[in-house]
Amino acid sequence: MHRECVDCKDKSISFLPVSGTLDAITVWSEWVTDAHTYEKKGQTLTSKKTVKKIQQSTVEDLEKQFSAAMQKFAGHAYNIRHQFRKYRDLKRSLSEKEAVIHIDFSENWIASTLLKFNLSTLVAASSKQPCTLV
Repeated sequence: MHRECVDCKDKSISFLPVSGTLDAITVWSEWVTDAHTYEKKGQTLTSKKTVKKIQQSTVEDLEKQFSAAMQKFAGHAYNIRHQFRKYRDLKRSLSEKEAVIHIDFSENWIASTLLKFNLSTLVAASSKQPCTLV
């Protein structure tokens, strides 16, 4: 599904004909991550903010952007389905003395962990011996 095989590498999305031309201007909403500058305690800081913005361009440009986004999404969806199948197959093939431990290290894992525990707990925990599960 990464569109590299002979069967699907040249496939593309077919769009319905639009009244007018592909040069017609269209408007849509899009989530965009922008740099945001603000002041705190006399310092100028920059952070990233995801905001919904109104975009404007030609129909042709929107079709190209949509196709590119769907290309990325197709690979992402394929990876999810593939990983789920492998995980399911692994669970089915376990013996009675084996176990599967699933740990999802998502982007927010560190932030959510820091919110749940105070810093001293994390420091104390880091002095313990690590353990390896095989």
